[in-house]
Amino acid sequence: MAFHNTTKYLTISVIAIVFVAGALLKNVTAQNCGCAPGLCFSQYGYCGTGKDYCSQGCQQGPCTGGGGTPTTPSTNVGSSVADIVTPEVFNGIISQASSDCAGKNFYSRGGFLDAVNSFSDFGRLVFVLWYWMNSVLPVVSQGFGATTRAINGAVECDGKEPGKIQAQINYYNDYCNQLNVNPGGNLYC
Repeated sequence: MAFHNTTKYLTISVIAIVFVAGALLKNVTAQNCGCAPGLCFSQYGYCGTGKDYCSQGCQQGPCTGGGGTPTTPSTNVGSSVADIVTPEVFNGIISQASSDCAGKNFYSRGGFLDAVNSFSDFGRLVFVLWYWMNSVLPVVSQGFGATTRAINGAVECDGKEPGKIQAQINYYNDYCNQLNVNPGGNLYC
């Protein structure tokens, strides 16, 4: 059972940080009515590339189908998953698995990046945006504890899973340290 839980939480942690980072770096910038360089701001208010974003009704960016303000293409379109999940970040995450975790050596950064690269929309799914905008964005300024409550509060918060919450806070602090960002206050739910 311990192997299952450790592997589950490790996998969820890696996936969650990459999804959130991907959403934050490119797509969520739509909430401020601007997109990262090289992305189009669609008529519906989302950032992306391709005809759904850059054709008719495109409001900003390298629009191709009328409308918008063309911008100078940039070679720095944003960070890739490999830029975010550096060897140091990946090793910091994988090192959280206990030494008796049978699957610990199964996971590698290369294997993770291969999986990410096999799905071109990884971290940019409409669901990520919808979930972020409807569940997390309204409370994100209130701290990690409020986002935890928004995501899974009915199950984990208010003393229901104190060990699990403390582990999540520890992981969050570790990730913030690895990414050199301040974790802020209100870490508990």
